[in-house]
Amino acid sequence: MFILRRVTSEGNEVNTVLGSTYNKFDKEMNSDEFNKTFDIYYPDGYPDWEEIYAFLVHEKGSQLIPLFRKSNYYVMMSDGKTFDNVSYYKNVDLAYENYKKTGKQVV
Repeated sequence: MFILRRVTSEGNEVNTVLGSTYNKFDKEMNSDEFNKTFDIYYPDGYPDWEEIYAFLVHEKGSQLIPLFRKSNYYVMMSDGKTFDNVSYYKNVDLAYENYKKTGKQVV
């Protein structure tokens, strides 16, 4: 089971159960899927849309979670270990190179 831990810029922590699978649609690496997901989540637009860099989709596509640049996000396993850091990567070129090498976003 996967859990998303969000740490806001104010230091608040929020944990959300993702279940056994999730998908991440990143604005920089998968803009088509990101834009489709954005339009579903925010059909009337969002005033600070540039602050959203990705969406996590879980519960077989029924739940969408926007990821904001000012927060840090960690996908945790049920035993508390970090599975992945999906926080915003400030250097997109380096992030893409790491993604090509490892198949994961590395921060």
